Amino acid sequence: MRGYLIVSFRERWCSWEAGLSWGYYRMHRFFVPHEAIISETAVISDCAQVHHLKDVLRIKPGEQVVIFDEEGREYVCEVKSLSKRVTLGICGKKGGSASGKGLRLTMGCAVLKGRGMDDLFDKLTQTGVEHIIPLTTARSVSRIAREKEDVKLRRWERICLAAVKQSKGALLPVISAPRGLEEAAGLVSDCELKLIATVPRQGIQPLPLRVACQVLKPQSAAVFVGPEGAFTVEEVCFALESGFKPVSLGRMVLRAETAAVAAASFLKLYFHETD
Repeated sequence: MRGYLIVSFRERWCSWEAGLSWGYYRMHRFFVPHEAIISETAVISDCAQVHHLKDVLRIKPGEQVVIFDEEGREYVCEVKSLSKRVTLGICGKKGGSASGKGLRLTMGCAVLKGRGMDDLFDKLTQTGVEHIIPLTTARSVSRIAREKEDVKLRRWERICLAAVKQSKGALLPVISAPRGLEEAAGLVSDCELKLIATVPRQGIQPLPLRVACQVLKPQSAAVFVGPEGAFTVEEVCFALESGFKPVSLGRMVLRAETAAVAAASFLKLYFHETD
């Protein structure tokens, strides 16, 4: 009996063909752009990932890892050679493109002070958000200088990549440069469901989020969440004119980053996106 259990455990551990196998979920994950995946070979050339694979994890030739590209395609690979770049041999494909499956969710979030944006990008990526738009609003406490946008974007991209690896996700979110509300509304004009989080105002009575979601199952949705001081009346009115619905996230007063993650989590759960 003991020998049978050991053999059974080893078979389950080593099998990459079983989508939920223990071995698969224990494998380390790396991002490889689609253009670096050719036929049965893939190459990791990013210095940070090469360093992590070679010097931190100390993975050797012959060991297996999982790679994924920007479309969410995943492959189980065997390490072939290690140098300034890592060459991999593709053993099998774990699934097709994750893009276009289920609800495509865009979150527009006001720029937060301190490390708030770092935490926000991490949590939204783990939740499965496909597109994140930092918003510059009238009451934004923090603003990003145009000359620092590239530095911030690269930092957020690294944070999202780490979050995808950690959460076993397959799709990197698209990150837009900081936009004003009008520009951001234009980016999501094609979304089937558009929501803006707000508190009750004169002439504006937000719906509970669950009520606003009681529509035919949309393929795409966008949610805008304001800064610590909330959106101004003028900003909310502009959003309503642009086709957004005002929604409430409950009776509790939430921090801006908490509100964004709560809204994203609810929509993913409500529309059955808990993969």
